[in-house]
This record gives sequence, C-alpha cells and structure tokens, in this order.
Amino acid sequence: MTEGFELELAPAARLDEPALASLFTAVYAGYWHPIEIDAATLRRMIATYDLDLEASTVALHDDTPVGLAMLAVRGADAWVGGMGVLPDRRGEGIGETLTRRLLDNARDRGVRRVMLEVLEQNDPAIAIYRRVGFVDAGDVAVWQLDRPPEADDAADGDLDDVLRDLAIGRPRLPWQRNGGTVANMRALGSSLTAVRTPSGCAVYATTGDRASLLQLAAPTAEEAASLLRAPFVRGAASVLWLNGPADGVAVASLRDAGVVPLARQHELLLELG
Repeated sequence: MTEGFELELAPAARLDEPALASLFTAVYAGYWHPIEIDAATLRRMIATYDLDLEASTVALHDDTPVGLAMLAVRGADAWVGGMGVLPDRRGEGIGETLTRRLLDNARDRGVRRVMLEVLEQNDPAIAIYRRVGFVDAGDVAVWQLDRPPEADDAADGDLDDVLRDLAIGRPRLPWQRNGGTVANMRALGSSLTAVRTPSGCAVYATTGDRASLLQLAAPTAEEAASLLRAPFVRGAASVLWLNGPADGVAVASLRDAGVVPLARQHELLLELG
C-alpha cells in the first residue's frame, strides 16, 4: 500500500473528458501495447462499455493525477475497463490502492461479479489482482487478419436473427464484444453486419476499411474461415478480433491461414458475493 505520501482518491468524473483521456493515455505509456485516446474516443468508450465515471477512480498526489482505474457496470456485472499508473510512480502501491477502491465502489453498486483482462506478461498487475482475490477465468487473444483465410464467402444474414442465434447456449463473452456492448453499438449507430454459413454465423462492425469481429459461432474450421473471410469480401482491408478465443475451431482456421496473435491475455474473475 502507499506509504510516505498523501494519496487522494476521487471519482474519475472530477476530471473533464480531455484531462481524463490524457491521463488514460499517460498511464499506458511504456506499456507492451500503448493506448492513445482523445476526448471523443473516451466519450464513445463511456457510451459503448457503460463506463461509470462516478465508480471509476483517479489517484492524485498534490492535486496531480498519477493513476486511473475505470469501472464499467451493468447490473450485477462489472468490468475493469482500464487501470494504470504513471510510469514514474509505478511500484509505490498506487495500483493496488486504486484496485481496492474500485472494488469497494463496485460493492456499493450491488455488483456481484467483476471481470478483467490482463496481458500475460504483465506480472505486476497480475500480482495485484491475485492479492485482492481475482482468479483465472480463461485465456483470450487479440487476432489481426491482414489477408483472408481461403474459404468460400458467407451469405448476408438478418442482424436480429443472427444475434439471437449467437446468444443461444453461448459461453460468457468478453465485455468488449458481449450482448450489452453490441446493443450499445447499435444505439450509437455503428455499422454492424451479420453473416451466415450453413451452420454458423457472425457479426462484425466496420469503420472505414477496418472491421472488428464481435461474435462468431461455427461448428467447423471451414465454416469459421468463411465467416472470417466475409469482411474482406465486403471491402475490409483488415479484421481485428479483440479478445477472441485462444483455441477452438475458429483459431484452427486462423492458424491454417498463418495468423499469429498480436497479444495474449488472461481473463480474471472476482466474485463479490
């Protein structure tokens, strides 16, 4: 825990959007995968992921922000949507202090389950999360396709029908791609496309010539390859699958196409009771 200096914890709502976006960017400086956002991007993240700025926390030393922990809340579920400390203040216990306050805020809001993802090489953060009670819930990977797998195209599908089929019997999805997030994306006017194969289906979002795969279900690697190829056939230059599965039939089709993950992450879960 922090020792030798006064640390103030305040709701992230205390900072205006430009200042909060600047702090978010700063705490990821020197990270394995730096994150740079501006106020407009932050505003869209808040709306898309249901980030709660009153439940999220900033750490201040002498009125200067030195750390940040963001919490998204949907009923009994919550997700840590970003946590970090300025590079020159790491190792002082600020990260753990922020995490514990974030969990207190989650409890105050009736949250029962908190999820997060952490890069597999981020040993300091993993140690903090384990100390406060998080346990392993699985592994995910960040995949980027710059060329399509070799497979036939998938047909267009009805978005509502495909989302309904994807929700049937599916395991819990990462927060960035789950049903609540997709619903928010639709409300914000994101360009969403549904595609089908004989026994599989998928939904992806498109911004310019870049596509983001949101959800996919396929019984075979061949059908998965068809679904993965669909955005390219429709004009995408690349496809990102954020926190997609680390194994399974879709991953088999990726490996067959010579794709390797950009990053691997551990999913962690804390049951608050």
